[in-house]
Amino acid sequence: MEQQDVLQGIGRNATAGISLLLVGFSISLLLINQGQFVDEADNLVVGFLMQNGESLYKDLFSHHFPMAYLWVAMVIQLVGKSIFAVRLSILVFQFFSLAAIMRISNAYLPVGITGLIWGLLRVFYKGHMVLYSSIAGICVAVVFCLTLLFLLDVIKFDFKLALFFSVYATIAFLSDPLTVYCLFLSLVFIALKSTRWAVVSATIIFTGVGLYVTYLLLSGSYDSFFEQVIRFN
Repeated sequence: MEQQDVLQGIGRNATAGISLLLVGFSISLLLINQGQFVDEADNLVVGFLMQNGESLYKDLFSHHFPMAYLWVAMVIQLVGKSIFAVRLSILVFQFFSLAAIMRISNAYLPVGITGLIWGLLRVFYKGHMVLYSSIAGICVAVVFCLTLLFLLDVIKFDFKLALFFSVYATIAFLSDPLTVYCLFLSLVFIALKSTRWAVVSATIIFTGVGLYVTYLLLSGSYDSFFEQVIRFN
């Protein structure tokens, strides 16, 4: 009887949490076209030019890390030139990330409430726009949640979860290099509990970043990247 009550409680929380997440998504969708910001315009134009064959850093000046530009170029390649589509892709990514944490943690109601609050507030923080902070922020949140859940023994790391963690960490770093401090601390805390999974995760992250550095070297863009992103900043 007690087990049945627990299962029913989880089911009710799951229904409520998912419903709140969907409400947050719907609110975000209604507000998706609000506002303009010059940094987003830069990301949109540079991403469009990259999709047309221009090389970031070598042909196009930028002092930002590449992820926002790569994101825009990818979306335009898939669906064509559309500010709505690019913003929608950010919205889907953010709420997919929340849904993934909800599923991994079984914390349906807390994550659902978070999604609702984010849906109400994201437009005030330009979180609906194509900015490096819109991408890096949700990625760091996922990394933090996975680290905390692991430390509290709510989840156990396996290769699939380590890959999920590392992909988000890599996207965060390639969006905003200052996230390196958060990522480093997460890996340190994971290492305190399991050196193996810290090493596996760090290896995947270094591989992802290394692939991009290799691309810069092969495309002849590395020197321009260093001058614009490292020395200019």
